[in-house]
Amino acid sequence: MAIVPSESSYQKIELTQNINLYLPFFTPTGELTITDIMDVEPDQDGWQITLPNATETQPGANFIINNISVYSFSLMLNDGVTELINIAGGEVKFINLTNNSNANGIWSVTPFGGGQAAVAALNATSSNGTINIVNGEIVPPGGDIDFTLGEFLTNFQSQSISDGFPVISDIQDFSFSVRTLNAGSNIIIDNQDGKAGNPTISLNNSIENLSSVQVGSLTLSGLTISTNENSDIFIQTTGTGNTVINGVTIDSNNNVSEINDLSINGNFSSPFIPSAWCVFTDTITGSNNTIVNENSANVANITGSNGNYVIEFINPMPSINYAVVITTGSNGSALPPPIYHAFFTVRNLNSVTIAVLDASGEFVQSMPDGVSVIVI
Repeated sequence: MAIVPSESSYQKIELTQNINLYLPFFTPTGELTITDIMDVEPDQDGWQITLPNATETQPGANFIINNISVYSFSLMLNDGVTELINIAGGEVKFINLTNNSNANGIWSVTPFGGGQAAVAALNATSSNGTINIVNGEIVPPGGDIDFTLGEFLTNFQSQSISDGFPVISDIQDFSFSVRTLNAGSNIIIDNQDGKAGNPTISLNNSIENLSSVQVGSLTLSGLTISTNENSDIFIQTTGTGNTVINGVTIDSNNNVSEINDLSINGNFSSPFIPSAWCVFTDTITGSNNTIVNENSANVANITGSNGNYVIEFINPMPSINYAVVITTGSNGSALPPPIYHAFFTVRNLNSVTIAVLDASGEFVQSMPDGVSVIVI
């Protein structure tokens, strides 16, 4: 197929530095030759293009130069110093040589086609689909493009927005509602609608109407503090502060003061308090001895007779190295009162054996006036 030759030469110049143009047959290797039509695209303002030597051609030599960028560049005469014209982005100039008497020559500059590059066609698109476009392709002589918001933004725009946060209430039709943060019980919210800044959510200084509070394994419910694990519960102060419970003071050295009456149902462990005690009588009834435990603590049973008795403990002693104090009673009818000797004979963890002798060193036959025993 035959190709019809162009009547005009053309080139596009990507202008990234200062360059020189040369006439045909005078162009050094690697340099640019001037053409009839040139599209120039500089990558910044300030680059220069220097025209060829005017004496190497005739008046009437001409070319069209089109700045297809947004940046400007300077068209310089052959000396590289004298500026012919600064061509702004989008401008088109017709350059014609009118005098070639020296290398710079005299060039006329005429705006071409009104002096501005024209848009031959326009295509409007929405890359992410958020804008609806009707008649997006415009060709000469012109036309109208209709831009509308997408359904999502249209629904948002149509809301009568009051103070608050817009939220999607239905994902199917992209409908919106306005919400605000509302404080519940014991909650304080500053700037609930976010209008003046970020909302701040905090607890009320005074928390009320809670049924229970759980911190770790510790639970406070009603009037009860409990733990759901086999662990201790600690109430303690630091430094020299005291713990005060209903007026009873416990200092940091574990000393307890301000106690009025103290009632203990179980055991009370202290080296200064008896671990067990009892008061009993041994009376001859007929041919038998009857032992009566009149009062006691931590004593399960008292057995024996005739001055030899075994006292059994409810809770065993921590060791057999305990003290036993024994006293005998008198009803005061016989003066002087009888003399008895009482002492322990056997100490076990679960019981102690005592003996009561008369003044002659013989076991007594009975002790109707009572025997008192304290175990410490």
